[in-house]
Amino acid sequence: MSSLLRQNLLLKCLLGLIILITIYQILLPPVVGIADNWDFHRVMGVYGISHIPTEFYDKFFRYFNLRYNINLKFDSAYFFSWFSSTNLLAAPAILLNRILSKDGLFDIRSLGILHALIVWIGLALILFSLRGTSKWNQRIIGSLLVLIFSDVGYVQYYNSFYSQTIALGAFLIVVGSTLQLITIEKTAHLKGWLPGLFCLGSILFVTAKPQHRPLGLMLLLWWIWFFYLRKDRWKPIPFSRSLVAILITASIIFSSLLRYPAGIDTSIYFDSIFLGILPISSNPQEDLKALGFSNPEKYVFLAGLSASSKTSAAVYNNDPALLSTLDKIRYSGIIKFYVTHPIHLFKLLRSGAPKVFSMRSGFGNFTKDTGLPHNSQSKAFNLWSQLKERIGPSNSRYLAIFFAINLLGIILVRFGILNKNESMKRLAEFHLVLISMAISEFCIVMLANPIIDKARHLYLFNAICDLCMVGLIFYLVSAFEKYAQYTLAKARTAIWRI
Repeated sequence: MSSLLRQNLLLKCLLGLIILITIYQILLPPVVGIADNWDFHRVMGVYGISHIPTEFYDKFFRYFNLRYNINLKFDSAYFFSWFSSTNLLAAPAILLNRILSKDGLFDIRSLGILHALIVWIGLALILFSLRGTSKWNQRIIGSLLVLIFSDVGYVQYYNSFYSQTIALGAFLIVVGSTLQLITIEKTAHLKGWLPGLFCLGSILFVTAKPQHRPLGLMLLLWWIWFFYLRKDRWKPIPFSRSLVAILITASIIFSSLLRYPAGIDTSIYFDSIFLGILPISSNPQEDLKALGFSNPEKYVFLAGLSASSKTSAAVYNNDPALLSTLDKIRYSGIIKFYVTHPIHLFKLLRSGAPKVFSMRSGFGNFTKDTGLPHNSQSKAFNLWSQLKERIGPSNSRYLAIFFAINLLGIILVRFGILNKNESMKRLAEFHLVLISMAISEFCIVMLANPIIDKARHLYLFNAICDLCMVGLIFYLVSAFEKYAQYTLAKARTAIWRI
């Protein structure tokens, strides 16, 4: 790995710039983080971590808290009830905090720096996969990666217990190791550990959030395609490649077997129906009946309300029949409803398109002791998130155009119209996997929770789309350079003939 880091001064400087900008935001005062929305307990409860403030809005939504009480004890039931790869990363963070903490409190920066480290590893792999490309590609693509992944829209989640950050870091490791594998002819010394990195990244990614299981399946299919089904792959396949496929499959199965604590799943189904289906329905009563409600007229008034709202909670917590119906419907019933009512699916996805590239949730980025107003947002290094906010798709048509442009670029590169290089063809194939993951992630988020905390739930979607956009620019720069070389060679030939 040390030989990899000696390759290119420009790429090392760009990586160093990302590291410095990130450290400035997550370690130096005023420290940037993001407020708890009630989800932190999924990790905090495993290790006996608790909020120091007692006032509700000092703990949730308005302010980011830097330090927490910790009465270290491992709750195995909580660990598996709310299992996430974030729970695994919290353990070394607690050990690091134990070494550095002077007052015995848990400083969230101990976890934040580990989150950042995983992201940096992924970005290092991506950046150094450019070392065989032209200087212009290195400058343009490298600068874009700095602009994107040092933006506060991504960095604000590092100092938090949200599982989005480890999902981002693991995803970047998967992408980076894949790009290295695609250029394996030039990096033969990387063969030993690249499959291991791809496997580790995939497992951390799949187990970060339940909604990543379908995306993990796509990564598994890509791995099988890359090493087993390609016609040009003639070399014998080492057992390590098969082991990677086995471990990724096991992680998907393991994640699928886990269940949330009683009542959590039903609240998710409630939101999917009453926040997703009914607000866009022309006949809510008939739709509830189609979903399996025996007395739909009783629940029509809950349309547009979440399970946690006061009005719906009064019904939700005191109506066993409602809970029983939701438990029977489950996601399979909701998906079946959308399959048999495609117009509802179209309306849902269309309603979710506006602000889909918005990366700021509105939760506070600063601690209360900074004296800043509640819900204050960091304005440092926010150029990329602001740009996306202003020029992002305002309706489903523009989002569809973005996906269509990506598919067009994939076709032009894969079939050798823009570039006949074999590595570029493999890159286009992986690009297809990424755009498929982006579409799937968007659909999953819209089906599960189309309104509440949309920016956070679409965090990974934004990262995938940003990388797809970078891929398109890489194609364009490569095609332009090839055309410029062809034109220059033609001009030289004409001059010699004269």
